[in-house]
Amino acid sequence: MSTRRSTRLANGQKKTEEDSTTQKAPTRSKAQKTSNKKEAGPSSRKEEDAFKYLLSDNAYNLAYPKIEAGYGEKDWSSEERRKPLPKEESGQMKKNASNERGYSSKDLTPFEVLLCAVLMSKPLSHRLGLRTISTLFSPPFGLNTPKALEEAGKEGRREAMYEARTQHKDKTASQLGDLVEGLRGICKSEEDVISLKAVCDVCKKANTQEEAIEEVKSFLTANVKGLGPTGVEIFLRRIQSHDEWQAVYPFIDERAANTAHQLGLTSTADAKSAAKELQKSLGKDASPTTFVRLIDVLVGLGLEKKVEEVKSILS
Repeated sequence: MSTRRSTRLANGQKKTEEDSTTQKAPTRSKAQKTSNKKEAGPSSRKEEDAFKYLLSDNAYNLAYPKIEAGYGEKDWSSEERRKPLPKEESGQMKKNASNERGYSSKDLTPFEVLLCAVLMSKPLSHRLGLRTISTLFSPPFGLNTPKALEEAGKEGRREAMYEARTQHKDKTASQLGDLVEGLRGICKSEEDVISLKAVCDVCKKANTQEEAIEEVKSFLTANVKGLGPTGVEIFLRRIQSHDEWQAVYPFIDERAANTAHQLGLTSTADAKSAAKELQKSLGKDASPTTFVRLIDVLVGLGLEKKVEEVKSILS
């Protein structure tokens, strides 16, 4: 119940006030507001800590462990090799070369990123794929450019495959030659092949991210023999950190999306939706380089079967 009363102001106007016998809703005290903030804080801090850990060297080393020299999926002695090795020194670098490269190298060219994608898409274990890349790229072989792969010939490429103790040696050696041949058919110069200029131009001409992704997939699978959808998705997942390729950012594949969902980082395992969620969650740290690092870790954790271990670390 309320009553109204009027008072006359100096200018002759009336001011009407309302007196209410109804009590006003109590306002929250400063202590209550602080309490509520504290209640909301841990979940966001937990998420922040999760991303901090996943971007750490510890998480990366868990996802991409140091690969020791070995003899394939299962160790076998040099006497048990199924085929004789190719001739010595074929396709090898100069002996004074010492620059080791591999999947985790930070300055990979677009051509090297594509090479990694081709090798990682093969039916190999995660570690064997990593060792194959490291052996191919590093001394004494250094087969990480179109020219080097061509000059080595199939014999030299097969030598690197044997040194890595990988599987599908002969087939992979042939496919690497086909890769270079296919790229030379769509790129004009050595530099254009290394930068994948023709593919990059297709990416840049797209009007939307979705269109860019689909155009790159279609263009690469049509022009590069032996490169399938899985290989292209690995390529897209990693190439988006390069300045010229950010039309496809943010992109993740199903493997990364599944791991992100298992770790509670996203509300869905749908790759397109999960990519947007992860980008938003990274906040100010959401650069393409950081995004790719996160996605690489998620993929590696899944392949190394470390998801449950990381869940326990983050809990």
